[in-house]
Amino acid sequence: MINRAIVISICVLLAGCSSIGPRQIKLDRNRYNDVIQDTNNEQLLMNIVRLRYVEPVTNLKLINVTSSYTLNPSLSTAGTGVSFTSAAATGSSIVKSLNVEPGIQYSDTPTISYAPVENSVFAEEMMSPLKLYKVHLLAYGGISDPQLVMRLVFQNIDDMDNASSASSEKMRSLPDYKKYYRFVDRLSYLIDQREASFRLKKIKDNTVWSIYFNPRYSHSREVNEIKNMLHVKDKSINEIILSDVYMKTQQNNIVFVRMRSLYGILIYLSYGVQIPESDVKKRFVYTYHNADGTPYDWTPLTHGLLNVQSSETEPTNVFVKTKIHGHWFFIENSDLDSKATFILLVRLIALTSASLDKLTGAGPILTLPAR
Repeated sequence: MINRAIVISICVLLAGCSSIGPRQIKLDRNRYNDVIQDTNNEQLLMNIVRLRYVEPVTNLKLINVTSSYTLNPSLSTAGTGVSFTSAAATGSSIVKSLNVEPGIQYSDTPTISYAPVENSVFAEEMMSPLKLYKVHLLAYGGISDPQLVMRLVFQNIDDMDNASSASSEKMRSLPDYKKYYRFVDRLSYLIDQREASFRLKKIKDNTVWSIYFNPRYSHSREVNEIKNMLHVKDKSINEIILSDVYMKTQQNNIVFVRMRSLYGILIYLSYGVQIPESDVKKRFVYTYHNADGTPYDWTPLTHGLLNVQSSETEPTNVFVKTKIHGHWFFIENSDLDSKATFILLVRLIALTSASLDKLTGAGPILTLPAR
């Protein structure tokens, strides 16, 4: 009987010790995915806030997560015992007993590797103007809002300035943007009405953007206004070429554009951070004023792009949050415009980041066991 009890206990124990791999993947994959995404978002928000405080930004890339699972089954016995029981008819009987206690010890030991993203390749890509063909990829990635893209990625189109001074940590002049925003509004309207569209094409090995006008509307008042704003004299053309490189050509429909760098976009968006009044009084950030001495209002520039609020207490039910200088900064879950801009930033960073080999080849990799 004792041997049978031991065998049964061992069988039960082994049945519970079947492979934990598939089960553990189901439990851990989503959790790791959520944490990695949340911490990446927090790092991006932290860098935007740091830029508003005129502080250097840092990027730490998570390059590897290795989790080791250990399952140690055990079986302990408490020895035998003998007891005597008297019976009137049959006399005394001897009962032997054995206490068997199965057990399992489980441990999870993740190891996480980070790499500082601060080498010259990454810095050059962050500070270099974006390429038109990369921006065009955003439309295929689900970001098709022309206003959002044009307000962020262009520094200027022809002589229309898109608040280029706001791409610097220290502005020398107040942003000039009203003519450019009027152009964006008119062109976005035409695109929404399917009277115009963006196309990608090549001219002399240069990738350019084309604003293509539906021939049915190429002489409409709205289209002619766009042509006038871009100083295109030939009103009969159905296409205007936007190029970020100078080209010697006989075509009279080519307009030169300057693109923002990703670093410039982050600085520009940092003006959408609501700085606590106490930090403003301490002069932790630059403040700007109109000619009459009134504070400059950033709302027309950042409205619909990014609104980062601040709080003295930790906010709940928010899209992303971070704590800097003793204050909480966050984006509301209901702020869909800011979330859309955040998604655009994440994808732009993915497009402009160097490959993993380049990122990690020149700098140290920090590998830490998680506790």
